[in-house]
Amino acid sequence: MEAKTKTLNIHYYANEDDYDLTIGVNLTIKDLKKAIEDLLDIKIKNLLKVKKGRRGGLILLDDEKKTIKQYKLHNEDIIPINMDDVDGGEKGLKVMF
Repeated sequence: MEAKTKTLNIHYYANEDDYDLTIGVNLTIKDLKKAIEDLLDIKIKNLLKVKKGRRGGLILLDDEKKTIKQYKLHNEDIIPINMDDVDGGEKGLKVMF
């Protein structure tokens, strides 16, 4: 029997913490993005990326209408959230003098 949910690892570089997020496999990448925003209380401005397991590079999740299942995301896949992915993140700050 196929699993109805996946537990993904969210690595948030702002505080170097890891979070586990369980999400339904029939939800879209847009839904995943919203769930991460709610979990971390942030607004993500860039497309999500995923690191499949412990090896390999990052894969861009560029079609936000595809589902978790269609992208073949698995338990323990890592979604990194960098500061420059976040509205108001490090590169988005303006210094006023």
